[in-house]
Amino acid sequence: ALLDLRAGALHLARDRAGEKPLYYAAWGDALHFASEIKALGVPLLEDDCADARALEFDCLRDTPFRGVCAVEPGERLEVTSPDALAHLLAAPRDAPIRWWSVPEHLGERTTPCADELTEAVRRAVAIRVPSSGVPSTVLVSGGLDSAIVQAVARAGRVYCLRFPGEAGLDPLALAQQAAQGAEVVPVTFGLPEAE
Repeated sequence: ALLDLRAGALHLARDRAGEKPLYYAAWGDALHFASEIKALGVPLLEDDCADARALEFDCLRDTPFRGVCAVEPGERLEVTSPDALAHLLAAPRDAPIRWWSVPEHLGERTTPCADELTEAVRRAVAIRVPSSGVPSTVLVSGGLDSAIVQAVARAGRVYCLRFPGEAGLDPLALAQQAAQGAEVVPVTFGLPEAE
């Protein structure tokens, strides 16, 4: 948060990777913000949140509390005038402005330390993969982390947890992409079995 007293402006920004959380709530005629929901100082009334219901975590803008929103990674909020504050208070969910996004064309080298990072990942995976001749396996979720591990480990068999019937919770197609030709073994169960 940056308060520019000369310009009479408040700037709130979240880092590119979303490492540090930033929550906000429009309550009454004021904007409340904090890095934890409980620190906002507003009444916390439960609300439906698909992310929290399915994943037990609020990943994006919505939270399990009415009127409380999260600034997503690479977004900012600006209050530069009383009119801007009134607009934010009237439509808090629509207020964030994207200030950074992953470039469309990254090329081979995106930073001066790309080679060092690549080698560090290779070493980290290598010390966890059994010696040659022992089959290894990887749990591939369809996300970036497990895809990177599989790209380095090149396990002959990967497992993927599936939640059929749950919207957005079946990563099998992404896991098959990340498997890079390895056998994909789906492990299927519903949310009731996971509780």
